[in-house]
Amino acid sequence: MIVSQFFKGVSETFQDAEDIDGALLIQGFEQGVAGAYSSVATPVEGTMLTVLKDATAAVKREYTPEQSVDDIIARFIKYAKISLDNTPELLPVLKESGV
Repeated sequence: MIVSQFFKGVSETFQDAEDIDGALLIQGFEQGVAGAYSSVATPVEGTMLTVLKDATAAVKREYTPEQSVDDIIARFIKYAKISLDNTPELLPVLKESGV
């Protein structure tokens, strides 16, 4: 559910676009994060929400107009993995379970 709402937000950003550049992609990621958070009654950090938010913030922070869409997607995946590795530190039940 959360991931589908993320991609819904991303796709809505592209709805009227003829071309997608890095800036628009990041705008789509931000819209996707907003959609994902709004789809959950009580958002909890340490979940998929955090992974999407962290990856989006990281690619936005490092963005330069010279970056290709492919490069931004690769960076998004890289930072999503880093955030995912950190989720047990944010949600005690995950740490206790060894997740």
